[in-house]
Amino acid sequence: MGRVGDFWRGRGKLGKAGIIFGVIVVLVILAPRGDGATTAATTTTAQAAVATTAETTTTTEATPPTAQAPTTTTTAAPTTTTTAAPTTTTTASPTAVLEALITETLKGDTNNKQPRLRQVLVAEEAGGGYSVLVEFNADDNLTTNLKKTGIQKRMSEVYIALYQSGHDVRSAAVSAYFPLVDKYGATSDAAVYKSMLDKAEADKVNWAADSSLLKLDILPGVWTTTLE
Repeated sequence: MGRVGDFWRGRGKLGKAGIIFGVIVVLVILAPRGDGATTAATTTTAQAAVATTAETTTTTEATPPTAQAPTTTTTAAPTTTTTAAPTTTTTASPTAVLEALITETLKGDTNNKQPRLRQVLVAEEAGGGYSVLVEFNADDNLTTNLKKTGIQKRMSEVYIALYQSGHDVRSAAVSAYFPLVDKYGATSDAAVYKSMLDKAEADKVNWAADSSLLKLDILPGVWTTTLE
């Protein structure tokens, strides 16, 4: 009993320290190592994620912005509407028409190489209608009679053109010119035949008659010869 008592007494002395040591051992054993490791791992993972995010952010910031291609805006050309100018119809005056008729009738040159038409004058009369004065150069021919026939033919063509024009011709006078030599040997153009035909006589003429008969017989017998 003496030894047993000493043993328990000895253990009693070590009891407090043993108890403390045992508690520490138990706490270490019972400590949630897995949770701690998990926490540590989680913390490490979170830190890694943060680091990754930081790297991503850094990478994103480091990437230069992509320049957008310039937008080209095409503007349609303005539509131009062209309005045609109004057509103006110019009606020639009777004076111009009559002058043109005589110019066409006596166009060209004579066999003396002179312009056939010398002049044409158309005047409007006070009481209405028109008076016409025509001068032309005659052709040369073998005889005086042939010259006269040629002159009458030309005059008839002038009267036909005037009185068949549809315009109110009241009177017409036609003169034929031919180069003449005076006693001094000088040559000059002079009127050799003149005639007149007014509306009153012209209205009686059968203008539909045969052309040769009208020119060489009918009209020379109707007009008034003032110089021959």
